[in-house]
Amino acid sequence: MFNHIEAWIDRKRSGYLELTPVVYSNNFANGTISKRIPYQSGEKTANVTNYDAAVALLGGGDNYTSRMWWDVAQ
Repeated sequence: MFNHIEAWIDRKRSGYLELTPVVYSNNFANGTISKRIPYQSGEKTANVTNYDAAVALLGGGDNYTSRMWWDVAQ
């Protein structure tokens, strides 16, 4: 069975495979390759204090283009 999340994280961790972003109108990642998966909507309401603290550490907010602390790939 394939583990898509693990493959995505391995690519982010290692920088291996050079991917070309798909650019189209209203792209959710602004024409870039996603850098992270935003928190689920329930996390915002069920765990407000920790959610706010975690998002503050991201530097770019809770969205697809914010870098994780370990993301060094360009």
